[in-house]
Amino acid sequence: MKKIIFIFAIILGLFACNSKKTSTTNGTLSTVSDTVKTVLHVEGMTCDHCEMTVQSSVGELSGLIKIEANYEDSTAYIQYDASQLTKKELAAAIEKKGYKVVGEK
Repeated sequence: MKKIIFIFAIILGLFACNSKKTSTTNGTLSTVSDTVKTVLHVEGMTCDHCEMTVQSSVGELSGLIKIEANYEDSTAYIQYDASQLTKKELAAAIEKKGYKVVGEK
């Protein structure tokens, strides 16, 4: 009986530790408290292909949680782990593909 209670306590402890983490789109884990949302103004997107290019360029970065680019309003809605990624790194990845980040919206 003591073994069952001990095993149950271990399982509960593991569950409690994992409940504060969230999975990202690239498979890494990050703590909820480090999550930052930003909307970048991106010039040069003119079509759906541009949206996919911006999304894939940022999607390769460690710490990305979510990105949605929209060429119609020239925005990239980004959620990321600030302990692994910075806005400068996000902008650099987008600009490497030929677009221009001109600030936040």
